[in-house]
Amino acid sequence: MKNIYKDAYNAAHVFSMYNKKSFSISQRCGCFYCLKTFSSDEIDEYVDEKDENDENGTALCPYCDIDSVIGEASGYPPTRLFLLGMYDSWFSMRGREDVQTPLGKVRLFLDGRPERFSYCFEEKQNNQTVRMLYLYDSDHQEHTLKIQIQNQTVTGHGESGNDVETLSLHDQGICETLACTASFGTERLDYQGNYIPNGMKLLMDEKTERQVFCFGISWDEDSERNRILVKQAADPIQTWKQYRRTDADEQFEEKWNHGFREKALEEYRKSDRI
Repeated sequence: MKNIYKDAYNAAHVFSMYNKKSFSISQRCGCFYCLKTFSSDEIDEYVDEKDENDENGTALCPYCDIDSVIGEASGYPPTRLFLLGMYDSWFSMRGREDVQTPLGKVRLFLDGRPERFSYCFEEKQNNQTVRMLYLYDSDHQEHTLKIQIQNQTVTGHGESGNDVETLSLHDQGICETLACTASFGTERLDYQGNYIPNGMKLLMDEKTERQVFCFGISWDEDSERNRILVKQAADPIQTWKQYRRTDADEQFEEKWNHGFREKALEEYRKSDRI
């Protein structure tokens, strides 16, 4: 699938360098490494500056100390959705091909081909819980995204919730739940899906917009109590809400697709980045 916004993520990268002067005006910012969003007033450290009066310094993120900060004055939205796209472009080598669990590796496939998760992180809970994000840069064509636990000896039980689908598995003294933001059999979201052996399949079409698919997996020793707890822990809905498309994302997409792209790429070429 062609990434139609890759040019935007590349062009926006220019504004993460020598940007001290632009942050003299208070604005919303974001880091495309740790994916935090914050006010430019929180930036207190710059590199590449000769002294404190040098306006050509490069901002460091106040949360991770990486020089991966852009602000809304750049013309690009520092939203979680856009920042994840930049992370995917500039730090894609950090994406994970799978997540190892007691019952097998969790893998992602797009149209039958293995895909990397865009971003993975662990959550500190009583049980082991991992969140997996996948950025879907829609080209408004039909695609199939499959997430599956690579285990042929155990079959999961699917259950639908409020915009969350869960698959629970129990084997070898382990209870494990795989969850996805989806609503199979309804029109609540702009994609459909169904359960498959040991996983789920998401079906996108021309109506499916650019977005982040959020998955969660949690496991613990098998018991009736832990089966409930891992199911609750796997639920990715709160993470999903942080990465949902915003008005700023929609406005940018419209601007990008109606002329801004050519102007942005011209500036990008002048920067000697391509």
